Amino acid sequence: SITINGEGTLAGVLTNAGSAIIINGAGIHVTLIDLKINGSGTALFGVRIINAAAVNIEDCQIYGFGLAGSSRGVNIESNTGNVKVHIGNTKIYNNAQFGVASQPVSGSTVQLALNHVSIFDTNGSAVDIKNDTKATIAESNLTNNAGAGVFAELSTADVNVYNSVLSNNVFGVTVGNGGNPVVRLSGSQITDNTTDGIHINSGSVLTHNNNAIANNAGAQATSGSLNTQ
Repeated sequence: SITINGEGTLAGVLTNAGSAIIINGAGIHVTLIDLKINGSGTALFGVRIINAAAVNIEDCQIYGFGLAGSSRGVNIESNTGNVKVHIGNTKIYNNAQFGVASQPVSGSTVQLALNHVSIFDTNGSAVDIKNDTKATIAESNLTNNAGAGVFAELSTADVNVYNSVLSNNVFGVTVGNGGNPVVRLSGSQITDNTTDGIHINSGSVLTHNNNAIANNAGAQATSGSLNTQ
């Protein structure tokens, strides 16, 4: 377990190939604070999570991971047990495929929380949840991305979006890519997305009926409502 804390200084990691930071240790707790993580336009992953108990990324900037079709700001590929990943007060931008992606191997699970995170200028989706992940996105801005603000792909993807902005992407929310995932929306703004605000291939997008979903170029209807207590 380790904490890397750049608070109060100018601290960062610069790489032009591979991953800037790799986390790979059974049962470890890793915290990254106040770092600028720069992929020089050519590197693969900013933070690559292979094995850990918990990872906390706070007050960081992750950018410039530009390997076309592959690069991600944060890539979660946990290969054992359950990993908890928290990302807070962080900017993730100018990456080639996804801002944050979760695809653990079979038999592993991810609990992912994004709080006050901005993801923008990504050539794919801001957040891509493929399988075996429960994600909560709160008070975050997922804007100006060339894919979806949130893309939930397979049946074991479960995403809650609260008080967030998903605007000026190609899609606000996309669900379904061979599975039946679920996305729940509360208090969020989904506007000015250029193809669809809500794009449903399969699965469901459920609303607490307190969202602003408007002014998207195409479909923007959710698939069902939830009671609010």
